[in-house]
Amino acid sequence: MFTFHVDKTFFVAPYLANNHWTLIIICPSTERGYIIDPINREKDQHSYLLTSIIDEAFGFPFLWEMVKCKQQKNSWECGFMIIKHMHEFVNSIQHDFPIKLWNEKGFLPQKEIDKLILDLTPQFISRVFPTGQMLSYFVFGISFEF
Repeated sequence: MFTFHVDKTFFVAPYLANNHWTLIIICPSTERGYIIDPINREKDQHSYLLTSIIDEAFGFPFLWEMVKCKQQKNSWECGFMIIKHMHEFVNSIQHDFPIKLWNEKGFLPQKEIDKLILDLTPQFISRVFPTGQMLSYFVFGISFEF
């Protein structure tokens, strides 16, 4: 991907391994990578197969950093949390990255996951489906009309 997009500063890679989502942000120009994992207990870059693949693909070792982010409370939230982190990165963090990182503690409350779904689902549906059509959707127990 990098050879086709050498002009890009960041590569954002949602990464699924062992039924768990993690977000990897790659900065080739600084040779740094950032791992955003909502279950990062005692993990480092060697805990992720993708980091060694990225190092090998670029031909040099990246300096990997484990980012402090909110942790998931249960076993099912990781996908939602990665969507949240990608959304935050694109809309605010990337502009001051890597000076501005997440640096969060604690768990992501259920009400924040619910708010994320309510905020992003209409945007997603309106971009995927043609405009001008009246569409009704029932997503995660919530009804949307466009």
